[in-house]
Amino acid sequence: MRVRLIFSILQAGSLAALWATVDALAYRLRVWFKANSDDNSSREGKGGRSSTGGFVLSYGEDPPLPDFLACAERHLASRHALLDAHQALNDRAHQVENLCSRHSF
Repeated sequence: MRVRLIFSILQAGSLAALWATVDALAYRLRVWFKANSDDNSSREGKGGRSSTGGFVLSYGEDPPLPDFLACAERHLASRHALLDAHQALNDRAHQVENLCSRHSF
């Protein structure tokens, strides 16, 4: 499970996919730390600890948005190039169809 989760984070191609994966991981970690914190508190007879057992999730660097957006721009450019190629192919196919109908091939 852990390897699959890390692999999906590294291979995700959209911010939504990254967010969904990281959000699910953060949720599971909070639940796990809260459960362990509650178990320790009940064994020790102590209360007053935070609801997640002292668990803090943070990101110490700026998110790599310029890299991600550059990748999205390259993807968009290649999608436009593909659409242009499909249009050119469609135009040529139409021309061949007209030639064949005129000359009875």
